[in-house]
Amino acid sequence: QQPVAQRRTPPSRYPTPMLQALFQTLGRAHLLILHFPIALLLVALLIEAFRLLIPRKLPGGVTPDSPQGLELRRLLSQTPTPSAYACLFFATIFGVVAAGTGWLYAANEFTGGGDLDWHRWLGTIAAGLAALTLALGMVATLARIPATTNLYRTSLVLAAAAVGWAGHLGGELVHGEGYIIQPLTSRTPAPQPAPQTTPDTTPEPADTSPDASSDSDTEDPAALTNDSPQPAITPVSFQTDVAPIFESNCYRCHNVNRARGQVYLDSLDGVMLAIVPGNADASDLARVIRLPESDDASMPKNKPNLPDDQIQTIVDWINTLPADSTPDTPPDQNATSPDDYEPVEVTTAPAPNIGTPPESRAYAAADQPVTLTRDQRDARDAAIQRLRDNLVSASVRTPELATVEVRVFENPSAFTDDSLELLTGLEPCLTILDLSGTAVTDDGIAHLSANFPRLRILRLGRTAITDDAMPHLAQLPELALLDVHQTPLTTRGLTAAAASDSLILLRCWNTNTTPQDLTTLATTHPTLTLQTN
Repeated sequence: QQPVAQRRTPPSRYPTPMLQALFQTLGRAHLLILHFPIALLLVALLIEAFRLLIPRKLPGGVTPDSPQGLELRRLLSQTPTPSAYACLFFATIFGVVAAGTGWLYAANEFTGGGDLDWHRWLGTIAAGLAALTLALGMVATLARIPATTNLYRTSLVLAAAAVGWAGHLGGELVHGEGYIIQPLTSRTPAPQPAPQTTPDTTPEPADTSPDASSDSDTEDPAALTNDSPQPAITPVSFQTDVAPIFESNCYRCHNVNRARGQVYLDSLDGVMLAIVPGNADASDLARVIRLPESDDASMPKNKPNLPDDQIQTIVDWINTLPADSTPDTPPDQNATSPDDYEPVEVTTAPAPNIGTPPESRAYAAADQPVTLTRDQRDARDAAIQRLRDNLVSASVRTPELATVEVRVFENPSAFTDDSLELLTGLEPCLTILDLSGTAVTDDGIAHLSANFPRLRILRLGRTAITDDAMPHLAQLPELALLDVHQTPLTTRGLTAAAASDSLILLRCWNTNTTPQDLTTLATTHPTLTLQTN
């Protein structure tokens, strides 16, 4: 569950990438401006409320009980307070700008529906009410009669309420429902006493086999034998056991009206799109709920992790699903064991992963384990620490996989070809690399291709790479997902990348190509998914 409203790739209706970037930047200015009208309108309301309780002082020399004093007091009570009116003036200006940039921001980067639409319209209404209040204040100043003053104050209350409500919805879009009071409402469960067990004093027989001293990475599943019995998975019902977990933690941000990341968890069909049936380790849904809270991709976002027992319930349910389950023909929601599911007969064109989103298939391919020697594991751990010391996100996907994911978030424009030396030691295990927005060039891509053959997911969006880099990437034997959006690539470069036998998904919007070029490329490579908008 990621509370932010559903992001989407920028629309391609703009004639040039530069114009696209300009409108995106103007839309994102909404985040800088939106706090001004909220604060100014609320301050104006507080000033006017204060003046109702404590009227403005009369000028010196004017006796309050004199005819002149009484008239002056009446006039002051029937006109807006100057300081409140000044706040209202600037609130109207910033409110109109915030509403306009908000619509631009949502149109370029989010889908509509649900709270996002309410947020946009309430912001627009608040800006309109602020302008109306400004006009009524001017009328009240000129007319100085109770009716116009009451209209001004009523409009100010409505404007402040509208902007406050819009701000509240905006906060929940970003941080999730109940974020502000979450520290008060959340409760940490009391620790349960550990069960008392009788220690086994039987000595373990020493393992004197040659394999006992092997330097191979025994954390890898490939190094384990299948002779030992595996623990049985308790049958799990989606309707009874899994759906209530999603309802309590995920529905608000992952529903049909507001599906962050195009993940719908309010129906079985939607859940099936986020998993790989029968394989929780290859499922994006299971991956993100297992991440530590400190990870940016951890779900639920900005909230504590799900309890271990709930995570295990979801994992067990995914693992009990038959591998041929598809979103179009999901298993019975009330089933309690794998035997309860009807087998699915696929009658469409042959495809090994029909119904599974290409990104899920790419991550399933990326999350295949690797085997490391002890020296390779030590070099891997040293490289991860070196990257973190240089403010680069790096982590082992899971101990069982032994693979590494690296993402450059902090000051990406300073990450150059020379910075790739930080990856030394990850050659046999680096599978996911995000270099979006960095200063890496074609020479850096050639270095990656020559030294990191296990790269499976590579993100190069918003970089300056050219067509000359693509033949190098096509030589990566396991590359499953390549992101080159908003780069100078032409059809020549995309065609070279598409020649990769392992590539599943190619993200290539906002490149120097035409819709006709991309249509031709998609026709030429029918097994490759092109994400072009």
